[in-house]
Amino acid sequence: MKKDFFIALSIGFGVGLLIAISVIYAPQILSFRPSFSFLNRNDKNTTEKLDTTPTPPQTKELDIQSPKNEAIVSADSIEIKGTSDPKSTIIVSTELEDKIATPSSSGSFSFDIGLQEGVNIIYITSYLIGEQKESKELMLFKTNEDL
Repeated sequence: MKKDFFIALSIGFGVGLLIAISVIYAPQILSFRPSFSFLNRNDKNTTEKLDTTPTPPQTKELDIQSPKNEAIVSADSIEIKGTSDPKSTIIVSTELEDKIATPSSSGSFSFDIGLQEGVNIIYITSYLIGEQKESKELMLFKTNEDL
């Protein structure tokens, strides 16, 4: 009976010891990843690392060329000019109206927007495929007085 007890105790101790060692050292063993380098065909003594980082697509930023922010105007409407990515969709929103357009192949766009007396806040948003968007806000002041 005592012999069976010591055998079971020894087996249990051994299994517990193996589990404890694997819990302590397994993360270190699993995190080890060998690194490979490729030899240059021209010089066998030089190693070259390859850049595997994906390059994000180059997009043109939304740029409003005219009018300038916080401009004071006396006209009832104003032309908004700017540039953006040619593949984007441009949305211009005011309290009076919303307009949608696609830029030309060079990325330029223009809108005629009506203005009301006082402060006019104009939101210009460029949407690209993949839900990328960029927004700009213009604040224009319309007055009936001659400037």
